[in-house]
Amino acid sequence: MSENIRVVFIRKEQIAAGVYSFYFDKPAGFHFTAGQYIQIRLPSTNADDRGTTRYFTIASAPAETQMMITTRLSGRDKLSSQSSFKQALFALQPGEAVTAFGPLGTFSVED
Repeated sequence: MSENIRVVFIRKEQIAAGVYSFYFDKPAGFHFTAGQYIQIRLPSTNADDRGTTRYFTIASAPAETQMMITTRLSGRDKLSSQSSFKQALFALQPGEAVTAFGPLGTFSVED
């Protein structure tokens, strides 16, 4: 069942040139299966035309205590040339909570 959840940002890690993973605490009772995704909403005072929400595949395993999403910088890999959403994502500080909705999607691995 999909629901609004609050997730707390833990850290970001550069995993390749222009590619970053973002780690959030997985709320107690939040369950998902491999292949599902979440919608993340970030507050923004200067949102661009695409708005304040984006969808991300949950890149961590369901049994882990943290949820990980991964994204890349586009274009020239400069943060100043990214969307307002990515700028807000990269500005997150450890301990900051954001709103997510999910899990979503039915694409999953069968046992």
